[in-house]
Amino acid sequence: MSQYLTFGSILYDDVQHTDGSISRGLPGGHSLYALSGLRLWTRSCSLHAVVGEDFKNGFLPWLKANQIPDGKVEYLLEQTPHVHMTFQEAGNYDSVNATEGPPMTYELGYLASRPDDIERALDPDTKAIYHHTYKADRRLFEAMGRLRERYGLGFMWEVMFARYGGAPAEEPGRVRTAATIAGMWSLNEFEASSIYGIPRGQDEDLINEIIKAGGEFCLFRVGKKGAYAVTGNGALFCRSIDIKPTVDPTGCGNSSTGAAMWAWQETHDPAFTLAAANISAGYNASQPGPWPVYTDEDMKNALGMAKDLAGSIRKGEAGEL
Repeated sequence: MSQYLTFGSILYDDVQHTDGSISRGLPGGHSLYALSGLRLWTRSCSLHAVVGEDFKNGFLPWLKANQIPDGKVEYLLEQTPHVHMTFQEAGNYDSVNATEGPPMTYELGYLASRPDDIERALDPDTKAIYHHTYKADRRLFEAMGRLRERYGLGFMWEVMFARYGGAPAEEPGRVRTAATIAGMWSLNEFEASSIYGIPRGQDEDLINEIIKAGGEFCLFRVGKKGAYAVTGNGALFCRSIDIKPTVDPTGCGNSSTGAAMWAWQETHDPAFTLAAANISAGYNASQPGPWPVYTDEDMKNALGMAKDLAGSIRKGEAGEL
């Protein structure tokens, strides 16, 4: 039984870093990184994934090491999608299929968790779910809204990268509908700029649009600079947190979003939620792939750090706006 569930893509990643070096065959995908961000704060978490048989090779060892059950994994294909990601100095990235066969978007669509899949995967004690959907489709979000009402669920929606796979930016009205239904949502500065037509770096203007979009809480991520916790009452800022020197930023947005889901659902405290999100991202960036094993000491240290950092955020001492 798990209180927190993640849904979304599962991928093997080849990551080409800005220095030209490549890390190959890393377990990744939005759902795994969100789960990793969650696991730093709670043991009651798992993922629903529709995958290939080769999931057993790269992913199961990580799940077992972190005492995460794999009973919600469904094996449908021979191969889990495998992508090549190339990071740019600005923090954005390009992603292409690394294997022969159908385009990656086809594979991901075929393996996606739909609302009825989500309903079947829920546990009686599930509190909240994370999903990284591809677009703010009205029918999809209406179905998710019915699940929220039926089961009393929290729902964290992470916006899909606006240019990923050549897709156009989302229309602000559609985003508003989706964010209101989800309640919790998360997006980065590239996505926000593309949606609202406001240049990156104009954080105040982008935050004003995010507030207009509604929802209880939004994690607005601004790359290495840090992130904002946005509610109807305004925004709090926190700089990025380095647990160790940054090695690989892949999945930092997903891991911070997973952590934010847990923290907001448990506390409804924007300062603590923002602290937890940035700390999870810091752990994630410390090595290629997700943090290898979350120990009891890691969890204790992270909680103490989050409480102290939340106090600094409330005082406006966690970075410059």
